[in-house]
Amino acid sequence: MADEKDQAKRSVTERMMDQVGKINTPENQGAVKFIIHQAQEVMLKPKTFFPPMVEHGSPEDARFFLLGVIVIASLLSGITNLNLFFTLTHLFTYAISTYLTAFFTWWLFMQFGSPKPFGKNFVVVAYSQAVLLIAGIQLGPLGVITFLAATAYSVYLQLIGMQLLHKLERNTIILVLAIIAVVQVILKFVFQIY
Repeated sequence: MADEKDQAKRSVTERMMDQVGKINTPENQGAVKFIIHQAQEVMLKPKTFFPPMVEHGSPEDARFFLLGVIVIASLLSGITNLNLFFTLTHLFTYAISTYLTAFFTWWLFMQFGSPKPFGKNFVVVAYSQAVLLIAGIQLGPLGVITFLAATAYSVYLQLIGMQLLHKLERNTIILVLAIIAVVQVILKFVFQIY
């Protein structure tokens, strides 16, 4: 009975901090640092990052990386807009957008004769989503600029990875990625989903 009274006296903030303490473990801190390190490698050294990922990268590792990047970017988006709804909206739209992008790129490359499996396409697309860490910063008109810059850089990262993965002509790869990028930008402005 005394425990219940003490618990009721504690502020909401104190109870929330207890919950955060349960999440903030050394293992989780290490996972976040690893994801941020990988994102840094993808964005700053894509030509050295993608060759081993295309050759030996697994969809499971890419999913782990993607999940971390999406959570961090969604939290950034919610914090910069001071809106929890943005966090939840971006969490789902980033995930759905990445899987749809991976699927349609794979499908378009198959139409051009590439036999590479969906999983390998997903690896390239998932790691190219490291730019979501930049797109998550959405302050007023700066949000549109960061979205367009992140989209352009994501396409560049995908170009590097897809050239290594698909042994197709560069122009074919550029065409496929341009189609996907244009569709993403149109969806962004029509549905306001990023």
